[in-house]
Amino acid sequence: PARASVAAGAPERRGPAWTEAAAVVAGWVALALALVGARLGDLALDVLRDLELLGPVLRVGLIGAGLAAITGGLLLVGPLARLLARVPRRRRWTLAVLLLALPAGLALADPAGALLKDISLAGPMLGGLALTVAVARLARRSPPPSWRIAALALLTAGLGAGGVVVYDRDLDARVAVDEARGAARWVGAGLRRLADRDGDGVAAMFGGRDCDDADPARSPAAIEIPGDGIDQDCDGIDPDPTAAGPDRITFTPRPRAARKRWNLLWITIDAVRADRLELYGYARETAPNIAAIGAQGLVFERAYTPAGRTLYAIPAMFSGRPVGLMNVDHVGSQIVLSGDDEMIFDRLREAGWQTVAHVGAALARYTWFGIEQRFEDFRTHGDATSPDKGDVAELLTAGVIASIDAHRAALDPRPWAIWTHYYEPHAPYRPVPGSPFGVANHSDIYDGEINFVDREIGALWQALVDRGLDDETVIVITSDHGETFGEHGQRYHGRQLYDESVRVPLVFYAKGLPHRRIDAPVSTIDAAETVAHLFGVRPGYAYGARTHLPLWLGQAEPELDRRVFIDNLPHNDRPDRRLTAVVEWPWKYIVDIARGREELYHLKTDPAEKRELSRKYPDVTRGLARAVREELAARQAADLRSLLARRVGDAVPEGVTPTPAAEGIEWLGGEARGENARLYTVTTRWRATGERRPDYTVRVEWVDEAGEVRRTHDVGPLAGRHPTSRWRAGDVVTDEIRVGVRPGGRTLTGRVSLMSRGERAWGPTPVGSVAPIE
Repeated sequence: PARASVAAGAPERRGPAWTEAAAVVAGWVALALALVGARLGDLALDVLRDLELLGPVLRVGLIGAGLAAITGGLLLVGPLARLLARVPRRRRWTLAVLLLALPAGLALADPAGALLKDISLAGPMLGGLALTVAVARLARRSPPPSWRIAALALLTAGLGAGGVVVYDRDLDARVAVDEARGAARWVGAGLRRLADRDGDGVAAMFGGRDCDDADPARSPAAIEIPGDGIDQDCDGIDPDPTAAGPDRITFTPRPRAARKRWNLLWITIDAVRADRLELYGYARETAPNIAAIGAQGLVFERAYTPAGRTLYAIPAMFSGRPVGLMNVDHVGSQIVLSGDDEMIFDRLREAGWQTVAHVGAALARYTWFGIEQRFEDFRTHGDATSPDKGDVAELLTAGVIASIDAHRAALDPRPWAIWTHYYEPHAPYRPVPGSPFGVANHSDIYDGEINFVDREIGALWQALVDRGLDDETVIVITSDHGETFGEHGQRYHGRQLYDESVRVPLVFYAKGLPHRRIDAPVSTIDAAETVAHLFGVRPGYAYGARTHLPLWLGQAEPELDRRVFIDNLPHNDRPDRRLTAVVEWPWKYIVDIARGREELYHLKTDPAEKRELSRKYPDVTRGLARAVREELAARQAADLRSLLARRVGDAVPEGVTPTPAAEGIEWLGGEARGENARLYTVTTRWRATGERRPDYTVRVEWVDEAGEVRRTHDVGPLAGRHPTSRWRAGDVVTDEIRVGVRPGGRTLTGRVSLMSRGERAWGPTPVGSVAPIE
């Protein structure tokens, strides 16, 4: 009968396929254990040197591995067995191998993520796991036993509650989770969103550090308003905006040897860390031309960028100001540079220098608005839609030489000042043909790209020598930031403030001035004032930069106790994502103010920053923490003073009749303009009346010809730093609001409204139309 039933087409009875299912689950568990093991292996040497890391590493690693094992065992084995049991025996192992290959492929996520420049592959990984689970569950023939459901719910609830407690209470474990790739940081972000009672984006629990979770105007992400008696940004300080502003730096008289009408060649190289040049002790000869120039000039051993990203580092360096004192607006991922921040090229141009820039087109298009206004001749090279790599470097070199030759041919009596920025060795790394360092890994390719740029610098140097200009040209060579290769768990730059990310080369050359090497910590914002002093142009304001001409000439001693501040703003100007560091030799202090994480390193005995000492030296930690808070508070107050001085007065524009707008506010008119094809600006003018008025926000709408609103932007007056409730009767406030808009080839009309508690209190009022800009 059995044979008859089979012959009649009855289904063949199959076994439960537990062996194959166990193999698949084992593969998934092995993936989890391998990833945890890799993490533990990466930290093994650190743990041996700093046993304080052992606890957090074990807590994060073992909980993750245990959760993967339990979830895999309870959730997957039974369903997969049922699924495989429905497959003919001869195909069962084929399907099992395919399912087993999925975690093997996902094991490549980490190196693939590195190639993709930190683009997380967590989505595909979770999708693959979810697909496996979903298919397995659909293959069930009957509901699972109640004991299994109860056990799974109990274990999941217990592990979940335990993980939440550990995440909330253990700062080191929380940081490890938040900085990991994958879904772990999503869980932390979700917990903070759930715990955010006032809806301001920052919670009081789970590392959010909101000092008042009932007030949406107070959190580490809030804009501090100095002098109002309220600590909006939760740093414990309400800055005093009435303090006197800084004076200009005082320059000592230049000796006769320095009194020339120097030319200036300022070379910046993207993403070069100092310890990758033989000038700074590297074993490989990556930059022999820079080493030769440094051997005749002034070399700073410990120069730090003011910021970990090109976006901020270059403008801060040229202006001689820390990042927090730059008058900038943010438009998406770019910044608009104010003409009020005088840069070294502004001062040189004013004093009679011809100012020229040669940069890659992509860098100019996707980084700054307004830097081109600092130069009489601003040249871009290469394709604006692709990275500035390879032949663009050669175009930059040729462009600089062509500018020098054109200046000579024109018999221009003015000296010249040229800036050029080489994009190499910024990621993505690309092998250089004939590189002496090979292409075995990213580190080797990175060294090869440094060597490639060094050859271009050598060509510029030779061009100066061939034209007899080497004895009248000052050369500055530096970088905007460093680059990391996993020394502290991250790659590339813009996320950390360890020395590999922020210590950069800084070299000056001027024929006739002595060769010196300086060990004291300095900032690259000092370069602008050093050039100004040497060139005899007016000094900048004392915002923290120093001139090093006396040091170069042997007239002063290095300041070993100077405090050098470094900022990292990975998400534009969001304070809740900000890192700040201060170097006061031999100490380096790094703080994540929003999360309350502090790190202290002794750079003399631990240059690799592997032994964290904040608990061991609490007095040093407290002193440097206080210095950071006071520095940031002083910057906020100075920034507000500068803003009010530029934007607030008492004179109504000639020919304007004030029009009542909302309670306590009169409208004095405005206009709209297009800066370029993507950046649009509305200028508004208001006058305060009476003694009291509510807080309004300004709404700007850009409307196309069809009446479609293409962009709406709400912002407090003066970028939220001068609320209307603080205006004095008679104040005339001029505000410029910039936004990025895609007009789609249509004329756009700007409209302005005043908003109160989400409701329109006045407007909308048109302020002008802008035709499409190509």
